[in-house]
Formats: sequence, structure tokens, C-alpha cells
Amino acid sequence: KNIQTINENNTSANPLLAEIYHNMGDTNYSLKDYSEALIYYQKLYTIQKESSSPDYSLLASTCFNIATTYE
Repeated sequence: KNIQTINENNTSANPLLAEIYHNMGDTNYSLKDYSEALIYYQKLYTIQKESSSPDYSLLASTCFNIATTYE
């Protein structure tokens, strides 16, 4: 519910929400719940891509994380 509140009260380029999605993706990946990890990594990618000044090294890292969920 807290993630929903953060998402509703802020723009899609919210760095706190991006950090939460990154951590949730990593946690689900560690638990071998790859489909759930993929959801969070994709949400993270969207936030990073829509940022006013995207950090391309972070985008690349997120793309790598997305790719590894398919292995």
C-alpha cells in the first residue's frame, strides 16, 4: 500500500520509487520468483527512461537485470 501511495503522489520519474522497484526486483530474483522480478525491473526501466536526464549506465544495468530474468 505504501508503494501505491508514493506512486499516486509523485511523478513517474520518482527516484524513491525507482529504488523501491530495484530492491523489489532484486529480492524477487533472489527468491527465484523471476516473473515478479521482471515486473519490478520493467517498472524501474520505465521510470529511468522517463527521467528528465536519464542515466544510461543505470538503464543498461536494468536492461541486464531484465535479460537475466529470462535465462
